[in-house]
Order: sequence, then structure tokens, then C-alpha cells
Amino acid sequence: NGVVWFRRQAAIPAEWVGRELVVEFCPIDKQDITYINGEEIGHTGRGLDDSLWNQPRRYTVPARLVTGTTLTLAVRNYSFKYDAGFHGNPSSMRLFPADAADKSTAVALQGQWRYAVEFKTEKVTMGSNSIHGLGAPNRPTALFDNMIAPLIPGALRGVIYYQGESDERNSANYHRLMRDLVSDWRFRWGYDFPFIQVLLAGYGPECQFAGDRENWPYIREAQLAAAADTGNLVASAIDVGDVNDIHPLDKVTVGSRLAAAALVQTYGRPGPGTGPIFREATAGCDGRSMRLRFDHIGGGLCVKGEKLAGFYAAGEFSHFEPVLFQEAEARIVAPDTVEVRLPGRGCVSAVRYAWSDNPSAANLYNQDGFPAAPFRTDRGVRGGVAEAGCDTK
Repeated sequence: NGVVWFRRQAAIPAEWVGRELVVEFCPIDKQDITYINGEEIGHTGRGLDDSLWNQPRRYTVPARLVTGTTLTLAVRNYSFKYDAGFHGNPSSMRLFPADAADKSTAVALQGQWRYAVEFKTEKVTMGSNSIHGLGAPNRPTALFDNMIAPLIPGALRGVIYYQGESDERNSANYHRLMRDLVSDWRFRWGYDFPFIQVLLAGYGPECQFAGDRENWPYIREAQLAAAADTGNLVASAIDVGDVNDIHPLDKVTVGSRLAAAALVQTYGRPGPGTGPIFREATAGCDGRSMRLRFDHIGGGLCVKGEKLAGFYAAGEFSHFEPVLFQEAEARIVAPDTVEVRLPGRGCVSAVRYAWSDNPSAANLYNQDGFPAAPFRTDRGVRGGVAEAGCDTK
């Protein structure tokens, strides 16, 4: 939180010299002033306006500034709440002539930027942002005493729960926290009502495998574990996210999936109620592939697209080198089974599916139209995980 400068140079075609250009950025959190060759070309936001964090930027570069084939771009970014910087899809960062018929010739601005911190500041929030101490609004006792306890013992048929984004740095404890929350609410009300969680929607730059660089896969894993411990279904939103907005607009799909889970779990309607959930892994018949079996398959597994994607596999583990995951070949071999193998003749020792904050290519579904939940067969292993071929640019 505070002021950060970002800077890079961009090479442009000679025929663009002397022409008016347009520069587009993905969202910048929260406010910015943008410069070309040391002169301001535009700014967004002022004061403590916090509504601009997910707004893309578009500025005009006057023709008089385009004097050569190299332009220097600088962005002064000011954020006073949560994390400063560029957010969203890097492919939306580009530079092109204002009179261009299309953007196919645009110069990409994604990739490496230099940065420098001008100053840091504390977060501007209503009261303390800490979960500890008197007056801290987010400490568990305050939340329970003020928001949950007054509802007890009002009539409650069930709970739908769409949270977890702010807990991304606490994924190691999230399983237990969710399990205990469900158990405690049921204890307080005196009966085991359904508690259906939404698996976090895809958010941020599209990447098919993030190794251990991102935390949302571990939050989703914890959500699934808590649901299994407490006998509940989940509703996945992994395929209806927004790269720029942590609050995606498609609430209809999420609501429909929550309703389907509730109808199956609470009212006994036939059907899987949710998407395929990984159950077990066994060695393939050839000793090199791995077969993955799923629950909640409904009428059977299916692929949404031409071929299965989103599966990454590791070869044999080593105690001395990071576990290397590569994009794997996957195919449905039975109504509840997917077979995964590595390109070539390598053995498969571990598989991860949809393992990133926004695994946009993951396309395993059941016949009822529900997406498969992300999973890993090497659960319990975190750290030292590498990847091959994952380009987040």
C-alpha cells in the first residue's frame, strides 16, 4: 500500500512515428498517472476513491510525443487499501495506432517491467484490520457475537457460503477453520443442516498450472476437505470467473449450481448434485499411466471441447530435485475414469488438475454440466514443485 512506480520501454514500428497512439492497460489498483517519454498522458482516480481497482485503463498518446521508435512508459500507481499493482489479464496491455482498423498489429506491453517504491503507507480501513485485539472487527469472536449469535435459534433450513478469497494466505488452516465453523453452527442450532460452499471462481491471469506460486488451489482443496468431513456438497464456480474482477458477474450459474446441490442433498432429487470429485488414483495397465476415478459423475464424465485439458503430471519423485510437472495427455476411458500419461514414455507418479487461481482451459465435466473440482494426487506435498510450459504472460 502506497505509491509504486512502474517503467518500461516499448519498441514501435517506424511507420508509427508521428502518429497518435493508444495505450491500454489491464486494471491498476487503485489510481494511476501514466506518462510517455516523461509527459503525462492520462490519469484515473483521485483521493481515497476505492472503486477503480478493477477498471482497465485506456489513454491517448499525442502524435507529438511519438518522435522515435522507442517510447518510455511510466506509471505512478497509488493504492491505499490492499495490494497495489497491475491486475487481470496481461494480454490486455498493448499499444497501437489510434487510427488502426484493428488491434492485430498492437505492440504487447506484457512481460517484464521495472518498478520502484516511492513510499509505503498503512491501509485505510474502518478500524483495525487485525483479527486480534479489542476493536478489531474481523476477529472471529466479534464476527460471531455480532452477526451469527443474534440469529440463533431462528429457523434455518441450510446455509450457502461463498467466501475464502481473503484467506488465501491461510490455506494451511482453512480446512480446519471451515470444518469447525460448520460443526459449531450445527451445534448451536441443534441439528445438522446442509452447508454448501462455493469453490472459488477463477480470477487473475489465465494460467493452466501454477505449481506452488498461487494459493487459491489450496483454498479450494480445503473447501472440498471440509465439505467431505461435514457431509456436504459443493458448487464450483471455477469456470465462471473474471480475470479482472474478484466478484464475477455471472451469479446465475453459481445460483443454479447451489440450487442443484441443495435439491439433491436436502430434498433427495436424483442426480449428482455437483461436479466430478476425485476419489482415487491407480496405476494404469501399462505401469506408466495413472487412472483417476471420480464420484458425482451423473450420466458419466465428458469433455467440454475437443480434448481434455488442465491435467499436469509429474514423473518419478527425487529427494534432491523439485518435482517437475508437465502438461499431460488425458482421456476418458470409462464413465468414471480418466487416464493420464506423460508425453513420450515417462512414468506418471502424481497428477494435478486445474491447479492455478484461474485454470481457464480445464474442461472435465459430467453429463449434467457441472465442472470437475480441482485436485492433486500428491496431497500433503507442498514446496519444491516446479512446472514446465506454463506461460502466465
